[in-house]
Amino acid sequence: MTITSKYELTKESINYNGRTLYRIRALEDINIEVKKGDIGGYVESTSNLSQYRNCWVYDDAKVYDNAKVYDNAKVYGLAEVYNNALLFGNSLVYDDAKVYDQAQLYNNAQVYGLAEVYEDAKVCDKAQVYDKAQVYGNSWVYDNAKVCDDAKVYNNAQVYGLAEVYNNAQVYGLAEVYDKAQLYGLAKVYDKAKVYVNCWVYDKAEVYGEAQVCDDAQVYGESQVFAYAKIYDNAKVYGLAEVYDQAEVYGHAQVYDKAQVYGLAEVYDKAEVYEDAQVCDDAQVYGEAQVFDYAKVYDKAKIHGSAKVYEDTKVYEFTEVYGQSNVHESDKVYGEEKINNFFIKHEEKYMTKNNIEILENFFSKKYKTEIKSGKMASSDEEVKVMIITTQGFELHIILENDEDLKIINLICPHPIPLLPVKIEDKKND
Repeated sequence: MTITSKYELTKESINYNGRTLYRIRALEDINIEVKKGDIGGYVESTSNLSQYRNCWVYDDAKVYDNAKVYDNAKVYGLAEVYNNALLFGNSLVYDDAKVYDQAQLYNNAQVYGLAEVYEDAKVCDKAQVYDKAQVYGNSWVYDNAKVCDDAKVYNNAQVYGLAEVYNNAQVYGLAEVYDKAQLYGLAKVYDKAKVYVNCWVYDKAEVYGEAQVCDDAQVYGESQVFAYAKIYDNAKVYGLAEVYDQAEVYGHAQVYDKAQVYGLAEVYDKAEVYEDAQVCDDAQVYGEAQVFDYAKVYDKAKIHGSAKVYEDTKVYEFTEVYGQSNVHESDKVYGEEKINNFFIKHEEKYMTKNNIEILENFFSKKYKTEIKSGKMASSDEEVKVMIITTQGFELHIILENDEDLKIINLICPHPIPLLPVKIEDKKND
């Protein structure tokens, strides 16, 4: 079968990178833009541009080495396609863009501006790579994804869906950025990390390991999410915060400053963990709770409601702090203690026996008391404890001596205010 040539090499040639390139001329109507007799761009030989279909090299564009342009692909402007690069389908390369090495373009892919696609990278579907972006290695950019500005996608990374990678962001390793996710600034996603749905990762944030950021979550600042951690829903991680291991942050929770969430910990709802606080192991912080300063919540402890844990406090084992409790100042709270609407302070406050009348008014009902031996949670110090009980509420009071009492804990089934309780310093007795 005789092949009918649709173009020919003219005598007009240039020396370019040690090669002789020839300008082409159409021998028939090629497409709606190129008619018989029209001059095209440069090729090294007729093996660079297929004689079939509507593919064409325009303007001063160049195709050389073993590169090939097939189907309806177009190269124009000052673009270059060389080495062993392949263009298929309706792909476009234009402006000053370069496609080289073993790179391939398919479907309706576009590479333009000063962008480069090289090594074994592939761009296909309706994906776009432009500005000064680089796509290389064995990476793929496809669907309707966009990579632009000075962004880089390399190694075996994939960017797809409606995802956008721009500014100086980087995606590499086996990482995936997809759906409507956006990666920008100086952010990096690498290893086997996944960033997807509508989330944003930006500034100098890093997501790596096998971590996942999805939904409408945001990771930014200089924060890091790594290992198997997951950030989702509308959660935010920012500042210098770190979330790692198998920890999860979700709902409308926020982790920021230099806070760390790790282990199997969970922070969710509208909870906040910030400053230098740590939440780890199987601990949970949720509701509108806050953990901050240098506080640490670990083991299977739970902080929820509107509780606050701060300063150097440690809450651990099976402890629950909830309601509007405030726990702070180097306290250690552990065991199976439940703390609801109580203010625990390192600088202990005292009350005299005369103030028992205030307690009676507080409970508004008669109460019964009993005295038991016990130990201080923080020191194992042997103490006597008065337990005041009324309608399911318990108030534990340390008996300092025959005259002085010290509140240590309040256990109750639902939130009650402590404001009516008058606390007096021992020195005032």
